[in-house]
Amino acid sequence: MKEIMLRGPVEAAFMVHEDFLQYKSGVYFHAWGAPMSGHAIRILGYCKVGDVPYWLIANSWNEDWCEKGYVRFLRGCNECRIEDDIVAGLPYLPTIPQYRYHDDLAAVLVHLLG
Repeated sequence: MKEIMLRGPVEAAFMVHEDFLQYKSGVYFHAWGAPMSGHAIRILGYCKVGDVPYWLIANSWNEDWCEKGYVRFLRGCNECRIEDDIVAGLPYLPTIPQYRYHDDLAAVLVHLLG
């Protein structure tokens, strides 16, 4: 969540179940149906409805789907494995040293985040 606050959207994937295809509004959580496939999405932010935390997600299925192309997805319990692999890019900043893929990631993050 800190990454989203500091730098903006992150990318993630989750397991689509049959009930996700029927989702219309509200905070989605898997209730019924078999797993169908994985799906990549963009997490734009997070919030709560009452006491229910959710991720605000941009889906790629078009504006006619769901809440104008967006979905609120239950947050904090790894619903449909959405919290397994969340990734974010690092910007190219010519003022900092460039690192190769095999360099120590912890050192890179310490350098970038202070």
